[in-house]
Amino acid sequence: IAFFACDPQGRPKRQDIYVMNADGSNVQQLTNTPSVVDEDPTWSPDGKQIIFQSDRDGNFEIYSMDRDGSHQRRLTDHQGGDYWPSWGRAKPGRATNGGSATGGGLIAFVSTRDGNGEIYVMNADGSDQRRLTNYPEWDGYPSLSPDGKQIAYYSYLSAKNWVIKAMDVGGGNSRQLTDNGVCDGAPAWSPDGARIAYSADADCTAKRREVYVMNADGRNPRNLTQHDADDMGAAWSPDGRQIVFASDRDGDYDIYIMDVDGGKVRQLTKHAAQDYMPSWSPDGQHIAFVSDRDGNDEVYVMNADGGEPSSLNPRRLTNDSAADWFPVWSPDGKEIAFCSKRGGSHLDIYVMDTVGTARSVRRLTDSPGDDFNPSWRP
Repeated sequence: IAFFACDPQGRPKRQDIYVMNADGSNVQQLTNTPSVVDEDPTWSPDGKQIIFQSDRDGNFEIYSMDRDGSHQRRLTDHQGGDYWPSWGRAKPGRATNGGSATGGGLIAFVSTRDGNGEIYVMNADGSDQRRLTNYPEWDGYPSLSPDGKQIAYYSYLSAKNWVIKAMDVGGGNSRQLTDNGVCDGAPAWSPDGARIAYSADADCTAKRREVYVMNADGRNPRNLTQHDADDMGAAWSPDGRQIVFASDRDGDYDIYIMDVDGGKVRQLTKHAAQDYMPSWSPDGQHIAFVSDRDGNDEVYVMNADGGEPSSLNPRRLTNDSAADWFPVWSPDGKEIAFCSKRGGSHLDIYVMDTVGTARSVRRLTDSPGDDFNPSWRP
């Protein structure tokens, strides 16, 4: 058993790491750091190492050592405190160095934890969080390609020029796809990976966006909506034949659907509240979206045709005093990831079962910045 103990003389600000046999015998001191706090030890899965937190270098960082206390080394180095290490056993088949994971898949998201919006990825259980972009301005709204090998995102060049970029899932081979001198954002890959839908805002006010589609290499951009309204947040149907989006063309935001050529536009929701951020289930049967129809932004789900009668039309999945945004389905359709401030003052990524019970909600990120805009692929 590993544990930490305060200085036996009662002096402040000193704690050390110890181990003992499970019956309490053979107590051994592993760290000996006067005026330093070493605490919260956790064993490696093979029992050969221990990780712990320490403020020996001025603020709390994560350290590791062999089980006998030798080879102590610092693992993190950040001006903010790093705490409460936990050493989990790797799951078979999980990629941990930039490739897509198996089973639960890979989640890309945006975080401000390093000072401004950057693109990060993590495994679907929240592990192996790593930053992919490092740009003085904002990078945001990541969309993982269907094969999990690329990420499309928008990059803030200036207040009047946002562009769509793409990169490999490991962060390399970044390339710019649009250069229209306007504000392009919210990219979304088609199911076959051949096209990308996105929004274009000519005056960069977020009051009159249009939905565009282009080839995955940035060629042949086409305006699909061309309507005197704010059309945004496009998401593809799994068969690639339709696009769902949000629009305020009837006075408030509702969910609409259209063919991929912009034809046959139909209104799916009609409510005095704001309905937006649609996301299509992998089986094509349901659409998740965000609405404030019950007084607070929550995640709802409805039939993909929007029609009555149905017990799922619409059904609220979340119910929390904090706003819940940006729902995305897991590849198997059994879970939905979203972002929320329910854990405190910052946005974090959560996941829940599609039944939407409070017991099923699990928090994946916990950082000093905002984590949002999840994208989920196998």
